[in-house]
Amino acid sequence: MWLRSERAVMEANSQPACHSSDPGPVTGASHRTGLGTTGRGPVLVVLRNGSVPTRALAFATSLAAGRERELVVLDAVRVARAAPLELPTPRLESHRETTARVVERLDGRRSAPDVTGQVVVGHDVAQLVAEAVEAREAAVVVVDDSWLGVGGRPLARSPLTRLRAAVDCPVAVPGHDLWPTPVSSVLVPVAGGPHSTAAVDLAGDVSLTTGAWVDLLHVVTGADPAARRSAEALLEARAMALAPLDRVDTWVLEAADVATAIVEQSRYYDRTLVGGPRHPRLRRAVFGSTSGAVREGVVTGGVTVWGPGPPDGHGRGA
Repeated sequence: MWLRSERAVMEANSQPACHSSDPGPVTGASHRTGLGTTGRGPVLVVLRNGSVPTRALAFATSLAAGRERELVVLDAVRVARAAPLELPTPRLESHRETTARVVERLDGRRSAPDVTGQVVVGHDVAQLVAEAVEAREAAVVVVDDSWLGVGGRPLARSPLTRLRAAVDCPVAVPGHDLWPTPVSSVLVPVAGGPHSTAAVDLAGDVSLTTGAWVDLLHVVTGADPAARRSAEALLEARAMALAPLDRVDTWVLEAADVATAIVEQSRYYDRTLVGGPRHPRLRRAVFGSTSGAVREGVVTGGVTVWGPGPPDGHGRGA
């Protein structure tokens, strides 16, 4: 364990930084393992200008460890458009030291995945992450909830929207709420869209790491038998996607309001993974979204997940 940690720390401090205009491969920690037992790529967790997002790191670790995937800690350093891409040596070394400390801490945990660190410098953080995703064939990106901010402009494109437009893999955003450990239960509200599918998939990864039970929930707003049958069929399909995981249950809940019901049920779980909104920004700004209401209402272990695809797709549900 120590030799692996020592090597990762040395590489994080010795490799040159790269930037978004590099024509070649992303440089950084060179130590890599295989793609894991399922053939899926590593988990990439992003630091922004040296800030260390505790919940994002914890969630990324839980995704990586279950399937024995590599965890890549990427410190994406943004500089102004008019500024040179080469950082002053003291600042660059500060970022490398921060990344190395994160790598060493994660690598020392029980059942830790292989962890490597990398510092990249450029004018566009989303593009830096996209280049790392492509170079390493990452399976999922985990960022903190600062990526959701739009500076009080509801119709503006958030950093997350730009990131999702740049990468072709799921993106997960843990909320800034309570984060209990250990994890024994995970709730996934299930809808028919790609973001919900990605949330179910990541819940399976968490369960493999923690042994947590996964409950797949679909809320119906009326007593329509056809709606219930459709919900049951959807839940069955989602549960089959988690096979051979045997810690999965499904249930249909009838309630007057979908978001309120999900938030209420989330109080009984250590993690709640919900698919992100699919409606365009204008509609969300005017009418809101179920996913947004759930994210705001969940007070323990909330994670919003977006599957790959257009950032502002159309459709119903998450």
